[in-house]
Amino acid sequence: MIVGIIGSLAIIGGVKQAKDRSILREKSQQSAATVERRNRADSLEKAIRDSLAQVRTDSIKALTPEQIAATERQHKADSIAQARRTERTADSTRRALAKAERAAERERLAQQRRIQSSTFNSYSSSRSTYSGGNTIYTGPRGGRYYINSSGKKTYIKR
Repeated sequence: MIVGIIGSLAIIGGVKQAKDRSILREKSQQSAATVERRNRADSLEKAIRDSLAQVRTDSIKALTPEQIAATERQHKADSIAQARRTERTADSTRRALAKAERAAERERLAQQRRIQSSTFNSYSSSRSTYSGGNTIYTGPRGGRYYINSSGKKTYIKR
C-alpha cells in the first residue's frame, strides 16, 4: 500500500512538473511573440519617421528661391505680430496697474481728509447762535463760521 501511495505521488509529481514545463514554454512563446511585435512596431515607426523626413527634404528642395523668401517673410511677419500682441498686453497691464495705484492713492487721500476733518471738528470749542438762527462754530485758528442751507461752511467776518 505504501508503495502504491508513493507511486501515486510520483505520478502526481511528474504530472505537476510536466504542467509547469508547459506553462513555462507557453510564457516564453508569449514573451517571444511580444518581443517580435514590439520589434515590428519599432521598425514601422522608424520607417514612417524616415519617410516623413524624406518628404520634408524633398519639399524643401522643390521650393523656389522666391517661395523660400516668401516663407521667411511670412515667418518674420508672424513673429512681429506676436511681439506686438505681447507689447499690447504689457501696455494694458501697465495701464491697469497705474489705474489701481491712482485709486489707492485717492482712497488714501480721502482717508487722510476724513481724519483731518474729524480732528478739525474736534477743535470747535464754542457754539453760539447767530441772529439768523444758525449755530456758529469756532475753528482751530479762531475763525467763526456757520453751516448754510446747502451744507457748506460760511465764514463770518470779524
